[in-house]
Amino acid sequence: MIDVAKKLLKEHNLKTTPQRLYVLTYFLHHKSHPTIEELYQEMIKSIPSISKTTIYNVLEDLAQVHLLERLPSPDGKMRYDLRLKQHHHLIDLDHNTVIDYEDDELSNFLQEYFDKKKIQGFEVKSCHVEIFVQAKNVKP
Repeated sequence: MIDVAKKLLKEHNLKTTPQRLYVLTYFLHHKSHPTIEELYQEMIKSIPSISKTTIYNVLEDLAQVHLLERLPSPDGKMRYDLRLKQHHHLIDLDHNTVIDYEDDELSNFLQEYFDKKKIQGFEVKSCHVEIFVQAKNVKP
């Protein structure tokens, strides 16, 4: 995974640093959408001298080149998501979590819609849906 992370950084003209490698490798290994605090708790295990400011700067650098996306969550915390493949999100209101949701039919529909329906003065680069969900109460 480190080789993949190095390649992605190079493709996006970002200098390879231990912090960027760690963060990107973390996202390649995990399907989670961590907050800065959650990522910090993971990173201090391997890089004890890391600061939250450094993590924030790395996340923002990766978001600036569209490797990561910022995701506001229902609990008010900013979460981050790796954007290598088109996907949507289920926002679990019961657990304040974000779950990746892949649906090619929905993605194709959105792409076709915005290919036909132009937004004056803008070009749609990407589009994804956030679906807010709550578990059904299942009664036996």
